[in-house]
Amino acid sequence: MKFKQYDVCDLLGRQRTSFGKDKLQLLHTHDLFIRQTYFHTYNPSSKREHNVVSRRLQAIRQLSPYIWILVATSLTFSHIARLKDFDECIRRIADWKDIHPIPGHLEGRARAILEGLDEQRDRIIRGTTQD
Repeated sequence: MKFKQYDVCDLLGRQRTSFGKDKLQLLHTHDLFIRQTYFHTYNPSSKREHNVVSRRLQAIRQLSPYIWILVATSLTFSHIARLKDFDECIRRIADWKDIHPIPGHLEGRARAILEGLDEQRDRIIRGTTQD
């Protein structure tokens, strides 16, 4: 089943609501999804589908670290790979973000999470655990 832009915005909105307005409340179970998504964002691959997902995840991170976290905790690799008309989807997400602005402290917290993952990039790509 292919997701449409509205489906993605709805899922992201629901996840954003579940996190709350004051904190980026990640559960221990979210850590695995975030690491897997990070892996798929930066793992070089010779497979076309993997490259499509990687480019899409990088575009989402460029749009907003907080949106990237929402995607990591809401969508699977298959959802991202099968998104219909991704450029339109990104435009709708950007519009949604403009209508429902993300507070600076939440964007900052998401940025800090991703910077922490950036420091562990090689380890995550190799599939090894933290020391």
